[in-house]
Amino acid sequence: MKRYTRILLVCAILTLLFQTATVFGAGSDTRNRKRIKTRTEKFMKAAKSYDIEKMGQNIHKDSTYNIIPEPMGKAVRYMNKKHMKYSIDKITIKGREGTAKVKVTYFDGFDVFKKSLKSTVSWYAKNRSASTEKIQKKIYSYACTYYNKASKKKSIKTATMTINLKHYSSGWFIVSFSDNYAAAINANYTKAYNAVFKK
Repeated sequence: MKRYTRILLVCAILTLLFQTATVFGAGSDTRNRKRIKTRTEKFMKAAKSYDIEKMGQNIHKDSTYNIIPEPMGKAVRYMNKKHMKYSIDKITIKGREGTAKVKVTYFDGFDVFKKSLKSTVSWYAKNRSASTEKIQKKIYSYACTYYNKASKKKSIKTATMTINLKHYSSGWFIVSFSDNYAAAINANYTKAYNAVFKK
């Protein structure tokens, strides 16, 4: 009888331990989802203002990502501030890795940037003695001109971007993005650049 009682007691303790572990795991998962969401929101907020320094603070130091240098970076900043909207649709976690699906509405600057780059090349062909500073001012001027003429309705696009994160000792950090990062975050500048210079 005593042996039977001991067996029941052991079973009860094991059941309690299992329940405690399950509850702890669920709590940990909930906390991690919140941390992933916070990290993703911080990055997207920085991307909207195209604050390169703050964007980098949310990406792991060993990861790489594309940023657009000035003066076109200034044009991307203006487009993002004016048009970008985002919402986190889904967060999944598998061990130390997490994924955030982000719905992004953005300005597709492909036509604006392509025209700006081509116009600058044509202008430079007639002004080869121009300084780097003057070239930069010219390219930004073209970007502003073509942006003002662009059909905003046709240029506004929506995409679901995947942001991949990993947990480190210092917390959750972004490690990579889906391919549409270049369009959703950088206003499709890279595609325009390649169309002009990498034919």
